[in-house]
Amino acid sequence: MADEQSGWKAYALKFLEAAPDGVVILDREGRIAFINTQLLTLFGYVREELIGQPVELLIPERFRGRHLVHRADYADQPRVRPMGVCLELSGLRKDGSEFPVEISLSPVDTEDGMLIMSVIRDVTDSKRKETEIRWLNRELEQRVVEQTAELAAEKRLFLDYLDVAGVLIVALNVDQTVVLINKRGCEVLGWREEEIIGKNWFETFLPGRIRDEVKGVFDQLISGYAEFVEYDRNPILTKHGDERMIAWHNAAVRDEQGRIRATISSGEDITEKLLLEEQIRQSEKLAVVGQLTAGLAHEIGTPLNVISGRAEHMLRKMAADDPLRVNLQSILGQIERITKIVNQLLNFTRSRPPVLRPVPFAPLIREVLSLVDHQFRDGRIAVELDCSDDLPVIVADPDQLQQVLLNLVVNAVQAMPEGGRLTIRAGRTVARRDREDQLGDHYLKIEITDTGIGIAEEHLPKVFDPFFTTKDVGKGTGLGLAVSNSIAHKHGGFMLVKSRVGEGATFSAYLPLSPDWSKPSGAGMTAGGPRRG
Repeated sequence: MADEQSGWKAYALKFLEAAPDGVVILDREGRIAFINTQLLTLFGYVREELIGQPVELLIPERFRGRHLVHRADYADQPRVRPMGVCLELSGLRKDGSEFPVEISLSPVDTEDGMLIMSVIRDVTDSKRKETEIRWLNRELEQRVVEQTAELAAEKRLFLDYLDVAGVLIVALNVDQTVVLINKRGCEVLGWREEEIIGKNWFETFLPGRIRDEVKGVFDQLISGYAEFVEYDRNPILTKHGDERMIAWHNAAVRDEQGRIRATISSGEDITEKLLLEEQIRQSEKLAVVGQLTAGLAHEIGTPLNVISGRAEHMLRKMAADDPLRVNLQSILGQIERITKIVNQLLNFTRSRPPVLRPVPFAPLIREVLSLVDHQFRDGRIAVELDCSDDLPVIVADPDQLQQVLLNLVVNAVQAMPEGGRLTIRAGRTVARRDREDQLGDHYLKIEITDTGIGIAEEHLPKVFDPFFTTKDVGKGTGLGLAVSNSIAHKHGGFMLVKSRVGEGATFSAYLPLSPDWSKPSGAGMTAGGPRRG
């Protein structure tokens, strides 16, 4: 039995000698009872220098107390202490140099009683690698911080580029929500950026009548069917409910894997451009109409004069009770109507500039009202005039201005066939349609309101168009409002209309108080509104 134990002991010692780490066996007092060759190599001692010495000899003085407490715990209660727990300390070589070590303590039962085995591992390489890893991590973190800062700077620069662009830039997510919009886009829409981001573009900013059509373009891009789409134009809705016409260029945005993640669109606001083109077309039409009218007036005038002269001669020769007198009087009435229409056409198409001079407005409007006083009485129309005598003097052509006022008043009278109230107000005003359209406070606003039949909403944009009328045949030519609007524009002003069916209508003429007619009168409006210069 003794020989067997001796064999096992020899085997165990050989095993400890072959261990890759330093191994030391301590007695209960902490003295070294066994050391393997690897430990001697680590610490630079010979075996005789360490056997019987306290193990703390191998530990720097500043760590000895900590190791002593740890070892004493194993000596006092070895069975309740976990085996193999590593203690990170420093080893102290014979030459006084230090190196990082991990020390594991384990209880060992022997024939001589309870001993403590300590495994000491040199972790210099692992510590160096940890240090290198920490350094690399710090370097990586620094690079990440620097790259993040660079990306943030590039993002700010990119957004600055978008903001100085003269076009709208809008990016939409695959769910149709806005993920990016530049400053110009916010200006056109009239909303702040935070009010736009996250909104469904089609449901919020497009008129209902075109949503499905424009969504079809978006679907083509998102599906990858088309990489770029130049969708000619479509209107968008502003915060104030107005529509602005935008010409778009659209493209799909892909990620690094080639998957489509969004669309980006650049758009040019062409509202004023289209309005100018329409004005040019209208001017060209009017030029042609003017030429035709001049020729028509010449060709019709002579035979009309002959017919009118003969009819008047026959009327004078007839007896007062002749039944044919009614027919001749009807002929003369129709000739007068044709002559009036031709004269209105000539006045509308002639490009005669206004002859400007100072005009007191209050006396002029009173004179106009006196001219149609009989129509007020016959039509049972009450007139209310709110016009101060101390209004600023305007510089205008009095004859043309009188024609405008007369047209508006007669138009109001005809809109009240069952009688009603006509209200005329005049005063200085600040003419402004929205934030981008400030026209200043140098306008005289003339407002003529009736309580008549009103104008249908769909007809409002056309009331200033030549020959447009809702009156019965023979009741109007459709030129009066067109002529009035033309005169207002020649004076540097403009006209507006608002109305509801059954509630009457209000026509407003804005005439500038400034005598400088070379400046444009302001920004574009619908119908007879001001145009951009």
